[in-house]
Amino acid sequence: MIPPRDLASIRQRLAGSAPAPWVVERDASGARRIRTAAAGGQKELVIWRDFEPAGDADVEFIALARNLMDKLVDAADRGTVDIVSQEELDRLEAAARQATAGPWTPILADEQPEGASSFIQVGEDQEVADMYVWLGEEFAPRADVELIANARQDVPKLVLELRRLKD
Repeated sequence: MIPPRDLASIRQRLAGSAPAPWVVERDASGARRIRTAAAGGQKELVIWRDFEPAGDADVEFIALARNLMDKLVDAADRGTVDIVSQEELDRLEAAARQATAGPWTPILADEQPEGASSFIQVGEDQEVADMYVWLGEEFAPRADVELIANARQDVPKLVLELRRLKD
């Protein structure tokens, strides 16, 4: 069972992030971007690893996690899986397996030296490229960075809990 305070933390991150749906599209160069329904109109969420766009698997995982996480949390909180399909759980598991291994850790600008931006530390190996998240032409808000980073750990836990409830 996932503790209620953990579910409340996930809900808080969801409430502060750009609203779903997050739709994966390709830009003119072929890189994947996520179109969100952010305040003020649709915006593009762009994920970079060093000086290159993030891999397709990471972008696909991020969008799918955001799109399904509300349902996952509701189901885990109610102790029922009737609102999440087997196909959705399978897709999330497959996307998590293909995404860069975790943990993904949010490193937030307000906790860094003056002028630093928020980013996501990927894995524990310092040689692995970090993730930088942009919303439009600005660094993404703290809430989006926190949601994306924590999704790498939250989604597998939620899927495992819902599989446990199904059995």
